[in-house]
Amino acid sequence: MGLANGQVLKLFVDNSFPIQLYRSTVAVVKCELNVSKKKVAILDLNKNLIGYDLINQTQIFQEVNVNSFAWNSDLEDSIAFSSGGTISIKTGNLPPLTQKSDANVIGFEGFQLFINKNDSISVMDISQSTTLVKYIEKKEFAMAYKLACLGVPDNDLRFLGIEALQNQDYEVAEKCFVRLKDLPFGELTKKYAEEQKKNGKVNLDVLRAEVLAYQGKYQESASLYIKAGRMSEAIEFFCELKKFDEALRYVRMGNNAHS
Repeated sequence: MGLANGQVLKLFVDNSFPIQLYRSTVAVVKCELNVSKKKVAILDLNKNLIGYDLINQTQIFQEVNVNSFAWNSDLEDSIAFSSGGTISIKTGNLPPLTQKSDANVIGFEGFQLFINKNDSISVMDISQSTTLVKYIEKKEFAMAYKLACLGVPDNDLRFLGIEALQNQDYEVAEKCFVRLKDLPFGELTKKYAEEQKKNGKVNLDVLRAEVLAYQGKYQESASLYIKAGRMSEAIEFFCELKKFDEALRYVRMGNNAHS
């Protein structure tokens, strides 16, 4: 509950003593907890939107000239807000994604925004592919997977799985390939997860070479096998894939590399 005196209180139906979560110097227009109940967003009378971490007792973001907002009901770190003729989606510590719209945000679920314009409520589908790529670039694979579970295209999920595998996040990689029902990549992930557990390390060049081979990028795969000095493994691997012409080509490439 947000009050005109700036207090944000948490009330309980079986307790007459409320808990103060936040105190503003300006009247509160709207306040809302995120899905995990660990963060609260407060919109004040001056149209300032403030995000506050209840666990660490710190402010995590602030936006100005905001008319309305809503936390994502499925993803704890994602919030949508309308401001100055635009609607923005802010996820975690990434820069907001914006698009032009003079509607007000009234709800946010998965990849759908519920908006109100001229007293008419409608649903706006949004794409989170850009946000997913940003998380992958930052190697925050667990957060990227949470986002992917809301319903990204299979190509985005496969991209996440492959990047996680090549960066040795076997848990996220396996989850991606299970969702995709991709048995070859799933077995490859298990193979390297077991090797990591047994030996404490894996040869990243060989891992990436096999990933490229599964993607049909045989020339790039060959270069990495040669770089790793594992040509015999390359030949054996491609024989298992029944790519005998490629195996022979690797032999020739290896001979040329050592001549």
